Amino acid sequence: MSRKVYIVGGVFLVLSVIEVFSLAIGTESLHAYIKPFLMPSLMVTAILALLPTACDRKTITNLAIALTMHTAGDILLLFPGVKFLMAGLTAFLIGHIFYIIILSKRFGKLSPSEALWFVAVPVIMLSNLITMPFDLPVKMRIAVSFYCAALLCITSSGILGVIRKYPYSWLILSGGLFFMGSDLMIALETFMGIDFPFRHPLIMFTYILAEILLAGGIALPYIKNKLVDNQNNTI
Repeated sequence: MSRKVYIVGGVFLVLSVIEVFSLAIGTESLHAYIKPFLMPSLMVTAILALLPTACDRKTITNLAIALTMHTAGDILLLFPGVKFLMAGLTAFLIGHIFYIIILSKRFGKLSPSEALWFVAVPVIMLSNLITMPFDLPVKMRIAVSFYCAALLCITSSGILGVIRKYPYSWLILSGGLFFMGSDLMIALETFMGIDFPFRHPLIMFTYILAEILLAGGIALPYIKNKLVDNQNNTI
């Protein structure tokens, strides 16, 4: 990989450490200045790493869109109010959809049992969430439900990849699970008023880790193939 990948990736890691550490010590004033730059730096790192590989440009573009929408979600959620919460949730949902588009391409045609697993689990969760007992407006309830279903599709993609032994699918699965954990902690406070120690740094740490795992699970198969090709060419 080029030197630029390590430089931009290093910037991303430094920003991530500062973000989580500042939240842990209660210096939340830095949050609004650092958070908007986290996903862009991860996006540039992934793109720079993928460009020299055999990865098709459509996949790179979809990954860029996914992380751009998550950046928009990060920025929107910095502002208080239900309107910004809905807008941020929608931005993250769109980003998840582009992740799903990328992941669905690698599997090709699904068997009936695989299709059932990939579709049925999110649909069941969607129907359960729509009828959940929380005191939420209808629009919010529907948005949360579709968001959770999309996240479950990503996690299901990871499970399917592990079953098929697709390289680095465990990263996708882990990324989906960490995303669910991060969002669960947000939901506990937002919808149920439940708070706990170090909630903010834990939410941010699991969120950043989830994005790293998802981007890595998408990019690493191409990067590994490129490294193998380079080694073969030098023999």
